[in-house]
Amino acid sequence: MLYNDLKSIKISILTDDWKKALGYKITSRYSYQGKTEYNNIEGYLKMYEIMTKKSIKSKSIDALVDVALSEWQNRNSS
Repeated sequence: MLYNDLKSIKISILTDDWKKALGYKITSRYSYQGKTEYNNIEGYLKMYEIMTKKSIKSKSIDALVDVALSEWQNRNSS
């Protein structure tokens, strides 16, 4: 599947201090077999890198929000 063919999905981010992401959860509607538990944030960062060929080195909430906004802007500007 090409990156351009992917649809937007919502994820939840787990944190204990509002600064650093600890885990992520994909909405059950989009998750594999409806699973709803939190997964390690490193898995999300690796999945993002594989799909986009872009690397996110920081686990900060600010960095993840910046990436999400950038991706949203790129999709809406074309």
